[in-house]
Amino acid sequence: DVTVVWLGDYVDRGAEPYETLDLVNDGLGIPKLTEVRLMGNHEELMLQAINNHAESPELFNLWMMNGGRETILGICGPHAPREGAALASALREGLGERLMLMLNRLSLVHREGNYLFVHGGVDPRVPLDRQDPETLIWIREPFLTGKGWRHDFVVVHGHTPAKPVIMPHRIGIDSGCYMTGRLTAVEIREDQARFIQARP
Repeated sequence: DVTVVWLGDYVDRGAEPYETLDLVNDGLGIPKLTEVRLMGNHEELMLQAINNHAESPELFNLWMMNGGRETILGICGPHAPREGAALASALREGLGERLMLMLNRLSLVHREGNYLFVHGGVDPRVPLDRQDPETLIWIREPFLTGKGWRHDFVVVHGHTPAKPVIMPHRIGIDSGCYMTGRLTAVEIREDQARFIQARP
């Protein structure tokens, strides 16, 4: 049995957000392969811009500062509206019903045995069933150092660009592809793990 988990951050800081989302949505096309698609903080910001633009202008501004402009250009073209309902409508139309459905169905966590897959991480001090959804996609510390770790699983995560790392409580695979050109995955077989990288 093989499961592929997509860890989020499919948009922003790249020239082909639509094509990337399309690839994630279509999956690998391998029979009998289970695929799980997780939410990243960049997808959350984009969905906030689409669904709650009027109520969350500060989140819209945060999205713009973190790659939102590139995503809007890639989905809506150079003449996209700048903000508000017109931009939300243009993004919905550009993405289409199929990709909007995928984005709204992204999961926050997935567990396989002793491994928990999540975009950002978990609070070391809080039981899994009480984790704040925002924590799961945004946390850095105290998760990265693992101070106060109380969980019975190892977290596989993205979100924090660094060299791929294996620690007792976490496996980090965000290699900052938009900066480095290196995209990292990890293959896990029981208690063995190996990194796989695609490079230019």
